[in-house]
Amino acid sequence: MNYLRISFRTVATLLAVAVFSACGLNGEGGEGEEPKPLKKIVLTQEQEAVRACENDFALGLFRKIVAKQQDTNLMISPFSASLCLSMAAAGADGETFNQMSSTLGFTGFSAEQIGSYYQTMCQGLYDADNTTTLKIANAVWPAMHFPLKKSYGDYAKRYYSATVENLDFSLQSAVNTVNNWAYTNTNGMIPRILDEPDPAIRLLLANALYFNGKWSGGEMQSQQKDFTDFSGKSAGTKFLGSTREMNYCAGDGYAVCSVPYGNGAYRMVVFLPDKGKKLGSLVEKLTPDFWNQTMKQLYPCEVVFSMPVFKSEYEMSDLFQETLCEMGMPLPFTGNADFSKISDESLYIDEILQKTAIDVSEKGTEAAAVTAIVYKNTSVSNPKPPVVFTADRPFAYAIVEHSFNTVLFIGIHGK
Repeated sequence: MNYLRISFRTVATLLAVAVFSACGLNGEGGEGEEPKPLKKIVLTQEQEAVRACENDFALGLFRKIVAKQQDTNLMISPFSASLCLSMAAAGADGETFNQMSSTLGFTGFSAEQIGSYYQTMCQGLYDADNTTTLKIANAVWPAMHFPLKKSYGDYAKRYYSATVENLDFSLQSAVNTVNNWAYTNTNGMIPRILDEPDPAIRLLLANALYFNGKWSGGEMQSQQKDFTDFSGKSAGTKFLGSTREMNYCAGDGYAVCSVPYGNGAYRMVVFLPDKGKKLGSLVEKLTPDFWNQTMKQLYPCEVVFSMPVFKSEYEMSDLFQETLCEMGMPLPFTGNADFSKISDESLYIDEILQKTAIDVSEKGTEAAAVTAIVYKNTSVSNPKPPVVFTADRPFAYAIVEHSFNTVLFIGIHGK
């Protein structure tokens, strides 16, 4: 009888894709509620083309971040980043818009087409699983007396259900408003965005994403196993585990296990390199073609599954900006930026940041992300034997939606 053992020494990357607004959409999973049948998200042909581009950006951003911060537990939310940046791109014009839309993979699509996609996708994500809690909030905070164009405010409200509210960023009350918004819309997982008042801030855009899903099939068991970290050191670690039907596949030097939540609309996809193989080499393979092929190759079988119980937090700011510039959009961060669809006042992006947090336990997964953009003025068949999947070495992970494998969170875990 052949067993495939997969262990996780590295913090797996979790990719999150979901969008909802502070004033509008949020799916509250009912405690103890019976799962309703999975409801697939239906997109138009045009929206499906936008979605495919979004996952390309997600995986490209993830590969670059991991390459710069190897042997570090990290998780990003490409979905939160893409949603917030697309809202920002809608206010850009000329070469600034071209660079932003190209980097996001949206070349050839108008701001209205992109906004329509997010509007539909958000509603679909909300409706997908009645037992999973999903919240998405968007906000547009202009400074007091900032000349925000009505057309841009209307666009943000229509397509992103965004809250639009003027704040005096020279006051602590503005800092409190922004931070309370982040705290509320992430169930306390991301309690702070701003550290102190800054009267130079002219505009702040933000997206918050929150996910809370319980494992399908019920709570998993606790067990103690050795986990080998990035450095090769092993130590006793608390694991969760269960033997149940999951989707699985294996390739040259790796194995993949898809662990469902609730009614199966969402799942954690865990990428585990074979023993002796480096996680970084597997992450380098995560191109759109590899991702799509792997999702198609997954098949249901009985799996003896285990992975560490873990909590992780991650934050990126300068690294985020540097990576976006490398991916093709340096102009928005310079004095030559053109955000004339937001305001007649000259603006540039002074800072972009993202904070994430994840808690994986025997019951399920809770994860959250906040992305903020700060503007300033310029002056196959089932095998009979069960497969053993033990994440006792560094691994990568992603939380995805079922219909289109949209990545909500993605990360690595290894210490």
